[in-house]
Amino acid sequence: MKSFRVYVVIASLLLLVTALLFCTNLYPRPSIDVLQSNGQFSGGHLELRLNKLYDGVETLVLFIGHARSGHSLIGAILDAHPEIIIPHEYNLIVKWSEFKLKSGSGLKTRVLFALHALSRFQAMFGNRAASRRSGGGYSYSVPGQWQGTYKERVKVIGDKKGTATSHLLENPKNFDILEDISRTLTLKLKFIHVIRNPFDNIATKLLRNLEVRDMAKSSTFKASNVTLLDKIIDDFFAKVKSAERLKRYGKFEVLDVYGHEVISKPRESLQNLCNFLKVACYPDFVESASELLYAKPSLTRHAVAWTSKQKERIMNEMNKYSFLERFSFDRELERELTFLYRNVETFMLFVGRPRSGHSLVAAILDSHPEIVISDEFNLLYKFDSFFMDPSQTNDERKLRIFYDIHTRSRRQAMFGSRSSICNSSVSYCYNIKGGWQGDCKSKLKVIGDKKASVTTARLHHEKGLHDLRKLEKVLGIPIKLINVIRNPFDNIATICRRRLVRTVQYLRDLRYYQILNVCSRDLLTNPRRTLQMLCDFVGVSCYNEFVELATRDLYSKSSRSRYLIEWSNEQKEKVMEEIQKCSFLKSLFSFD
Repeated sequence: MKSFRVYVVIASLLLLVTALLFCTNLYPRPSIDVLQSNGQFSGGHLELRLNKLYDGVETLVLFIGHARSGHSLIGAILDAHPEIIIPHEYNLIVKWSEFKLKSGSGLKTRVLFALHALSRFQAMFGNRAASRRSGGGYSYSVPGQWQGTYKERVKVIGDKKGTATSHLLENPKNFDILEDISRTLTLKLKFIHVIRNPFDNIATKLLRNLEVRDMAKSSTFKASNVTLLDKIIDDFFAKVKSAERLKRYGKFEVLDVYGHEVISKPRESLQNLCNFLKVACYPDFVESASELLYAKPSLTRHAVAWTSKQKERIMNEMNKYSFLERFSFDRELERELTFLYRNVETFMLFVGRPRSGHSLVAAILDSHPEIVISDEFNLLYKFDSFFMDPSQTNDERKLRIFYDIHTRSRRQAMFGSRSSICNSSVSYCYNIKGGWQGDCKSKLKVIGDKKASVTTARLHHEKGLHDLRKLEKVLGIPIKLINVIRNPFDNIATICRRRLVRTVQYLRDLRYYQILNVCSRDLLTNPRRTLQMLCDFVGVSCYNEFVELATRDLYSKSSRSRYLIEWSNEQKEKVMEEIQKCSFLKSLFSFD
């Protein structure tokens, strides 16, 4: 009770300061400065304004997890959102009983006001203040954003106190407190579970307890204290059990957030957080928040001397929880990639003639949130190189194939013909602004390579067909082929190899592989229907946002290069004869 009164006095002083700042136009928000020492609001316009402000709040968000996981960073970033207020370590669950002792009118407003006031204090004088950016220690200031305040309304209020919340939930009886908070405040209660590699979590806690954090920067330093390390391991997995218990409880939504992904994929991670909290993910918020993120995660595991028994114990414990299964000590990249590619259901190749529109179709598909398609990785040409090491398993080859294709797609999205910096040095630009080129949103379901003419040429020979069947065996998933079709007269006028057409017809006659014919003309004249057909073929949802972004920059009409050269009647007849031999061409095309 005494600590609660002290807090109220501090809050009153703080809000008096904010009122003075507001009056001098240094702080552009309405002042909230009338909280009397007895913990009750005075009547009048301020109380009405506060009630109206907090009546718009829809969600109360709390954090769970182990210390040193990234809770402070994510809490500070969310506090910068114009519709979110999240202070640093108010510890609402522990203080809830104190609020309940003063239950009565205005309880909801008093609770939310207390969280709001602490957020303001930290944005002005604490570790989120702009002045801390030039000082020592950690700074969680997001310049130009809304830390400590809001723009027009507050939709989400929360409390970042992950470790204490997890500790409290080690006792299942304390779940009643969560239900009481949600029921009393009439707010939807959600949890953010921030996760870091357990080896780094445990190692960082040991280094801090031993006060050797700075010494650990040396690559030769190894902290050693077996007894203390065992205790920290016990404590860590007690918190893990709390998180798992909360998930199984089933009455509250829990979002797993991986700290290293917030750093490596800030846009996707922030979008997921905003979606979870049901707020808009504004571009300027994402841009400013990204500046706060470190260049790379801290891998403190290598600064600790582990016994083999401790490593084995941690691995065994990790394997009990689905949200930790992606981590390991030494082979983390391999486990991370295995986890990333675990949902891939289809592998896709392109076949057909050059200058038909394959590059455009592939670039559009690569912008889908569940598809990665590289441009001209040339997998079948490089296929033998994946079997140079006979000791490798097919799973390892599959991982390398997916990774190499994904890496090429990312490189093209960052620096190549699909990038936002694409310019006149590249003949064509295939950037889909706002799409997911080179990346995926949450699940990657389709991966593939666009190198149509070379793939088709190789499949004209028996070895190419053998490699294709071998590839399907290595990947363990169906291979589907996309054949982009253009009027043969236009193809020939640009570049044409009649052999490629016959190879595609041969593949269709085999009836072994699924082949989708996509007419490039249809992509321009009826894009929504064509994109829906492509998505259905590869087994992904055709999201409205994907369609809108993909169709925004499509050319207005197809190129009819057939009229740019002279044809003899004999040549026209010969082309028409060949068209009639191919089922996928004869009903679609003629010269005029």
